[in-house]
Amino acid sequence: MPGVKRVPEVIEFRPPDLGEVVTRMAWLEERAGGWVNFQPEVRGVPPRRPSALVSLFERRPPELTLATWAPGRRRGPQAEPATVGIQHGRPDTVRSLLVRAGLALPPGWRLVQDRPRAGLVARLPAATPHEEVLAWLLEAVQVVSSFPITGTWRALVHHPR
Repeated sequence: MPGVKRVPEVIEFRPPDLGEVVTRMAWLEERAGGWVNFQPEVRGVPPRRPSALVSLFERRPPELTLATWAPGRRRGPQAEPATVGIQHGRPDTVRSLLVRAGLALPPGWRLVQDRPRAGLVARLPAATPHEEVLAWLLEAVQVVSSFPITGTWRALVHHPR
């Protein structure tokens, strides 16, 4: 229905139990559409965000770290690789935070963007196992997060149209 916002499917999980999320990632990959956002549950109450109206006029970075995975897309004869992203509000690049923690981008992952107070985007090699992608993303978010993470996560699965 035009104009109706689609609500994502929400899956709560705790590592190492990644099976249901990995199954959804495979399902999205088969359809070459949709994406998944990964939100950690954090300890304490994060600072309040300004109202949506104020946000329109203010370029503030996000306070909570968020990871995203999107499957590869088919664009005619071209196939675009799957991508991952980490959005954050820290004054450092994600890569520098990860290097200091001893967690580098996995071999073959291609860095597309990494900006302070914005985030990182990387393209993945074909056939990168979903379990490996998800495990790396969750570990990376723990490194980048400004708030302590409880270990519980929410996967917001955005189904293709």
